[in-house]
Amino acid sequence: MKKTVCLLSMFFTIAYSATLSAQIHERLGILVRFDPGAPQDSVDVLLEEFSAVEKWISPLSETRYWKLGIDTFPYQAPSGTTYNVINDLILAARNRDTVAGSGLNYRAQTQPISSNAVSIGQNSENGATPPICIEDINNPNSSNTGLRIAILDTGLTGTVMGTPPVYTWNYVDNNINVEDLNGHGSTMTTIIANTFEKNSDYTTDDIEWDIRKTHDINGRAYNSEIIYAMEQAAVAGADIINMSFSHFARHSDASNEMLKYSVELLEQNNILVVASAGNKSKNNDRTTGKVAFPASLPTYNVISVGALNCTDESLALFSNYGHNTVDLVAPGVRIESINVAGSGLLANKTSGTSQATAFVSGAALALAAHQSAFDYLEVKCAILSGVDILPSLKTKILTSGKLNIDNAYDELLVGCHDTINTPVFNGSEGRSRIATNETAQEIEIFPNPANDFIGINNLEFDEKTLINIYNTSGQLVVKKEIKNYGIINIQTLPSGIYYIELLSDKKRKINKFIKE
Repeated sequence: MKKTVCLLSMFFTIAYSATLSAQIHERLGILVRFDPGAPQDSVDVLLEEFSAVEKWISPLSETRYWKLGIDTFPYQAPSGTTYNVINDLILAARNRDTVAGSGLNYRAQTQPISSNAVSIGQNSENGATPPICIEDINNPNSSNTGLRIAILDTGLTGTVMGTPPVYTWNYVDNNINVEDLNGHGSTMTTIIANTFEKNSDYTTDDIEWDIRKTHDINGRAYNSEIIYAMEQAAVAGADIINMSFSHFARHSDASNEMLKYSVELLEQNNILVVASAGNKSKNNDRTTGKVAFPASLPTYNVISVGALNCTDESLALFSNYGHNTVDLVAPGVRIESINVAGSGLLANKTSGTSQATAFVSGAALALAAHQSAFDYLEVKCAILSGVDILPSLKTKILTSGKLNIDNAYDELLVGCHDTINTPVFNGSEGRSRIATNETAQEIEIFPNPANDFIGINNLEFDEKTLINIYNTSGQLVVKKEIKNYGIINIQTLPSGIYYIELLSDKKRKINKFIKE
């Protein structure tokens, strides 16, 4: 049966707080994807019909970007067909038996603002800078240096905190020069790098930094460049892709199908995508009106990030939200930023879900450094499970929480394999997966620190409970069953910090203790 997948290729916009202009297509280009095994003749016939030149084919989805050799409409094709507007070409392509999807290459415009110049969040009117309200890992024990992160943005000025990128490409000008003339890309890269170094034993030298300049001096990019860049990054070996930008479309809009298909292929390649929820103060759950993409894609390898005002730990006024579509929040108000001359940034403090996204990407990279091999499912599970729940977010954010990297590290060490895709608020403050109503009472571990034995009390579990003890490398060192009360021999354990996990069929709790 003929597939009718279609694409209205949206322009991506840097996720500063901004005013979005009407979407127009700036240049005569379209995206086309043919069915697998489609003969080259069918491709050539359509190229000739549209007077088009094929600029590239993406390596995973085999999406094709065609530049049209048409100056004006109406356009009469070699077949004799008259096309009055470019949309007629799109419809004609979709109606071909061998075409899986086709669409326009839309554009949008943002107007970045400075946090020092304009009030963009609660309690920011007086110019005070909120603290970065993130709990970092206390005792990191990294072991994986074979990691690569790709950053799709406005480029990079200089190095990544002294580390040259392993790869650069400028999709705007089609060369290797990724000099950042905007400042946004350099800011995101710096946030990611700082967060990574604070939460691992490694430096930026231990990571492969893949910088892809997809956005121009005004923070604008086309869907064509985004798809091509992220698929090339995947082939190059990226584990994490930071996308501190968004475009706006309806959930029901088939325009997202081409992008969604590419992101699904990234998931098949074990790649985590961290994306901005958007800065329009809108609900990304809504079925009418436009919402932010790629953050709102249902593909599970996407983490959607909203912005938090750390002054009062509330959702930033500009931040999009969504009880089913925005996973967590991270600091995004008045963040130290790179000021590039001529970029339109008026000061060195900026705000947006872009910055929040970069903090989460940095956390994901640091957590991945504690894995023996990268597994995006474990990293996402740990990040979402380790949040600090904020009751003010209970109807706005899927986890109801803000980023807590230390908690996420605890989750990762004991093994985190849950799929978290439904709202988890339980009506109490704490951690979304651990501090549930059923297990709200703290475990008593005594003595702590201990030398030979530890006692565990106040379990309030009716059934038998499995006790697992892990070292800081995540290795299981003790496994034991107890009921309501138990004594555990730790004489053979080396001195250090340990994590104790209590499991029953319905309950789970984690705590730390020290072996002297």
